[in-house]
Amino acid sequence: MDPRQLDAEADAPHEDLPASAASGEEAGTGDVAPLPPMDDAAAWADTPSQAPTSFADPVPRAAYPGFPAPSAHSAPSAHMVPTPYQQVFPYQPQPAAEPAPLPQEQWSSQRGLLVVVIILLLVIAAGGGVWYGTTRHGDDAAGASAVAADGAPQGSLAPAQGSQPASVEGSVTMGSTIEACGTAPSLTPTSVTESNGELQVSVRAASSCADGDFLAGSVDRLYVKAPSGQGGADDVVANGRFDFSANPFFIPSSGRTLTLRFGAGHYFRSAGDLSASTISVGAEPDRSAGSSLPAQGVGSGVVSALALPETHPADNALEDAAASSALRWQKTRDKTTVTSTLKGKWTPQLSSKRAGLVAEGKTWDSRATLEEFQATRRGVPTAVLINSDEWPVFDAGGGWWVTLAGVAYDTPEQANAWCDAQGLDRDHCFAKKIDTTGTPDGTTKLR
Repeated sequence: MDPRQLDAEADAPHEDLPASAASGEEAGTGDVAPLPPMDDAAAWADTPSQAPTSFADPVPRAAYPGFPAPSAHSAPSAHMVPTPYQQVFPYQPQPAAEPAPLPQEQWSSQRGLLVVVIILLLVIAAGGGVWYGTTRHGDDAAGASAVAADGAPQGSLAPAQGSQPASVEGSVTMGSTIEACGTAPSLTPTSVTESNGELQVSVRAASSCADGDFLAGSVDRLYVKAPSGQGGADDVVANGRFDFSANPFFIPSSGRTLTLRFGAGHYFRSAGDLSASTISVGAEPDRSAGSSLPAQGVGSGVVSALALPETHPADNALEDAAASSALRWQKTRDKTTVTSTLKGKWTPQLSSKRAGLVAEGKTWDSRATLEEFQATRRGVPTAVLINSDEWPVFDAGGGWWVTLAGVAYDTPEQANAWCDAQGLDRDHCFAKKIDTTGTPDGTTKLR
């Protein structure tokens, strides 16, 4: 079946939508016998097994659950045996015995030995202090030379190389007017992330000129390249124009961190498909406002910049070519997954687009198609991209870029049930059978 027929039905080809106590007696309770009447006090006191004879004698323990009271058959215990009354006298502290004095002759010899030990310790300490002071002075001199060679002012901490959080990277001071460097600044990638529809690339910007360099134009071009699979970093995967005219970005020779943010339509691969170790970042400074920059004072060590949302006229062809290359790269990457997991199975088809298609109020091109696929994959992480000309279950010659959900089912009803569960309408989700042989007949099931 020709995917164009599906797009024509609703004039809106297959956009994606996001997925959808035990109880018991308490210890310490029990029956305790009451005290006897005062008339029986004498008789009670004469009872050897019950009357305490002094404050040192323990009183018999009352009967508590789990602890039986003593009986006539109990084994005798110490606390049941009366002892005669003994008078208790208050404690009288005794003076400590004084140590016998050392013989005068022995004390004199020990004192002499102690004096010798103290003198030796003083000599050792003095020598160590002189040695530490000498070596410390040498280290400080070497450190000062290294900082000066890095281009940082004396007495300040030179910024460390590599990516650092803004909270720990030192500020940057530009105290005098500088001239633009004849060589574009170097931008070393340190991280690649993606959030809120933006690709964020952090770089360490540095200048080969001793006085540094700057970005102060209104349309400074910055771009990112990644490997296409044919060699090094040869594919443009992000491109944008940045306006630094209101807040010039000074680049010291020692380096400074810059985070580049590319919005939708200006990056052509997801962060998950990129690595800071394999990409490259380049700059084409806009010098139309002048080739010198007045002193800027003190600035933050880390700066974030967002690319202008509109495409610069000079970049239209470049970005369209980059998007076309990205579509080809994506379908090549996904083909192994499609063949291994979807061959002979039904899966939801979410979209089909091609250059020149007029639908949803716009004319589709490679950039729009790629942007739609990226948005779909954010909502459906299993989504894959194929080209209809490479699969016999589509009409030949269509050249459609088809987005599939990437989940496999045995029947078309199961695939369409997935569409229902996601809340997608019939024009943007229906069952499609994928195979490497056969014809288009019977491979499409609308809802």
